[in-house]
Amino acid sequence: MFDEQTLRKIADGDARCTPFDEVRCHEAVKAFSAAFEALPDLAIRTEQGSYSNFCAVYVYDPAQAVRNQGLDGSLHRSFPSLLIYFHHLAPIAALGMSSWGETLRSDGTFSSRHFGGLDLQNLSPLNAVRPHSLEIRVGAALRRTAYAVQPPEYFMQSAPDWFGPSRRSEGAAPWNRLFHLFFQVVD
Repeated sequence: MFDEQTLRKIADGDARCTPFDEVRCHEAVKAFSAAFEALPDLAIRTEQGSYSNFCAVYVYDPAQAVRNQGLDGSLHRSFPSLLIYFHHLAPIAALGMSSWGETLRSDGTFSSRHFGGLDLQNLSPLNAVRPHSLEIRVGAALRRTAYAVQPPEYFMQSAPDWFGPSRRSEGAAPWNRLFHLFFQVVD
């Protein structure tokens, strides 16, 4: 999909590597999210880590929240989600199942949030999304953008030899696949 020179620029965060940039990524995420605004049964949560080279979008059904009450009166809610990573510099996306959650104090204020991520073992192709109606909705929303979800087989290909574990990536080490090259956290 990308030649080695472009992959090196993507890995190094060179904004001139493709016609895409972080602004276009956020515009695409906004267009994708807008497709779900009129759907009462689904919600979107977007997270952009300060040190990430991608936007994470959680698509979930609020009615499917898993709730647990703490001994101190706090309420923990976890939302099983379809998670999509949109790369900042390339029109490429990864998709899989994850979750996000929050803890509410007994007075109703937030005390913490957590966000699950993607790794090689939980990547999925778009056509494996269930229920089928969600697959259709996500596919239609993606068509509002220039992004394409690549199949897990693409991301499981070995990264070039020069890309090594000195770059902190999403997921578990050894960080030697194309997935890790595209979806880095550089804190």
